[in-house]
Amino acid sequence: MADGISMNVRGLNKSMKRIRQVAPNVDRELDKMQEKSAHEFVAFAQGVAPVRTGDYRDSINAKRVTDTEVGATRSFSLGAVKAGSKVVSAWGIFADWIWHFLEFGTVDTAAQPHMLPLLRLLKKRVGGRMRRAVNKAVKDALKS
Repeated sequence: MADGISMNVRGLNKSMKRIRQVAPNVDRELDKMQEKSAHEFVAFAQGVAPVRTGDYRDSINAKRVTDTEVGATRSFSLGAVKAGSKVVSAWGIFADWIWHFLEFGTVDTAAQPHMLPLLRLLKKRVGGRMRRAVNKAVKDALKS
């Protein structure tokens, strides 16, 4: 028996609106979780990134994404963030422009996948953290 909240991404805005009515601090909990997950992703990505001079590896970083950047940038986002979503906080993973050529290869060079396999590896962990953050916020709101 599951004890907690389950959300379908299709109704994310509607579900989050209802959750915010019960637990106003849910955005703060989700932001802490997203920041932790973003920095964890960066640490792993820098560890597995192809190194020639080290410039590319050092360019991989995480930063908070503003509303105007959601959907407009070419970054990895942690969680289900789409353009038009009512996002209070989102974190993106950014790297030099060359990441796409390294990830997928070119006509002359073989692919060296490192970002997408890592994203698939951490997807379940990040999803679990998101659920736990929402559950924690709701439980804290119901206590007080």
